[in-house]
Amino acid sequence: MKNTNSYTTLISLILILSILLPLAGKAQIVKREEVKKIVIRSNSMDRIDDTIETYEVKKTDSGWVSIRTGYLRQPTNTRSKEPHVVSLKHIFINKIDQKAIDELLDAANHAGAVSPSRSLGITLEYLKYNADTIFRKASTDADLLSEQELSQLDAKELSELKAGITEDKVDRAIKESIEFTSFAMDAGIDRDIDIVGNNKDTIKLNCSNFRNLMLPWVKNRRDTTYNIAISRFFADVTGSRFFKNNKSLIDEDFYLEIYSSVYRDYFMFDFNYEFFKKHYPRWYDKLTANYAISRIRVDRRPGNHHAKMRVDLHPLNLPGNVVIEANLDLTNMLELDTLSVYKHIIDSLFNEKNFVFEHVAASPGCQLVFSYHGYGLVGYQSKQKKYPYLQKYPWNTIIDFYVVEQAKQFQMSSWYFLPDSSMLLKFFRGGSSIDFIRQNHLITIPNTDSYNDVCVVFDSKGEMIQNFTP
Repeated sequence: MKNTNSYTTLISLILILSILLPLAGKAQIVKREEVKKIVIRSNSMDRIDDTIETYEVKKTDSGWVSIRTGYLRQPTNTRSKEPHVVSLKHIFINKIDQKAIDELLDAANHAGAVSPSRSLGITLEYLKYNADTIFRKASTDADLLSEQELSQLDAKELSELKAGITEDKVDRAIKESIEFTSFAMDAGIDRDIDIVGNNKDTIKLNCSNFRNLMLPWVKNRRDTTYNIAISRFFADVTGSRFFKNNKSLIDEDFYLEIYSSVYRDYFMFDFNYEFFKKHYPRWYDKLTANYAISRIRVDRRPGNHHAKMRVDLHPLNLPGNVVIEANLDLTNMLELDTLSVYKHIIDSLFNEKNFVFEHVAASPGCQLVFSYHGYGLVGYQSKQKKYPYLQKYPWNTIIDFYVVEQAKQFQMSSWYFLPDSSMLLKFFRGGSSIDFIRQNHLITIPNTDSYNDVCVVFDSKGEMIQNFTP
């Protein structure tokens, strides 16, 4: 019974804090003597359990100290037989230096006023001076293709990249690099720091990023800061050893991510396009006679005798939002003939009246994407087994494509164009992705945010022929 009461007390305390703290005043605490206490809350959840820890930093006769004031671990799965673990016992964690308090206050008071690069102490001079050294360490085993390509830039390209590095580009790269690692499936994390003043005004800082850097922090739900002093303070208070074991958190790997992001966003297309034009002139002349190129990645590894090119091609005779995704073997000119045959098939499809293509042609915010290599046909045999209706259509008579509603994030639909000119909707993501279908009210949408596996056949006018979806 005592354990149950403790659990109820802790949950009640957490709920009260979560309601009241966001409503706290907006006053700035600029002096150390104005700080009454600092309250920390850490909540992490995964498929196994949900863990909540609370801490308090207060001043004693011997200085600032951090104390763990509450601990709760409960199974995420309601069927789990694992016990709840609850403790309200106060446990000493660390002595906290006055310097750490001062740096926390300085970071909080200047949230939103300092750029990410300046907050992290990253200078343009360092990035430009050390680019050559760091790029050489970007091996072909790097996680990202853009990182691999950095080690393959020639002297002219390297010079252009370094000259084009600006603070705005670096700030955007830092945000992208950190936010890229902030998402994890089936998991969540929240870290809160509440600086409570003597007059009970509170500054509230929150971070929900999985990355060990624990950035960025948001002050009072408004101002964002990348000041790592806040992360170090959180680690000191909670007893985390990560920051103690990683004195230089902004290391070469992090710089490489910044270079990679700047390269990807501002230089990659132009560099690859010019490389392709210079080293593969026959390919370039043939392709640009029939297509506009919007995305291109050329394999430029030295000594590679099977050079590939990933490219997005826009047929010049079709609407500009029609794309053919292709992965081409640059050592085989005959592939141009095969691509030409595929394009003629796409041209013939557009000569027929079709409700999906008409929707795309009338909607510049959409993008219609064909896969030259038929990647969308992967799994077609499994689809035939699940839906016998498809068995009369051999895989090599199917054209697959998908439609992206670019103005609506993550809204897309994927289709088969069947030999009898009917259309099969095979899956979609987001309810808005099928708004253009007149009879969409007849399609079950079990999950508006995830992929919905369906099998719905339409005629060319958009009339539903059959819905095989269970």
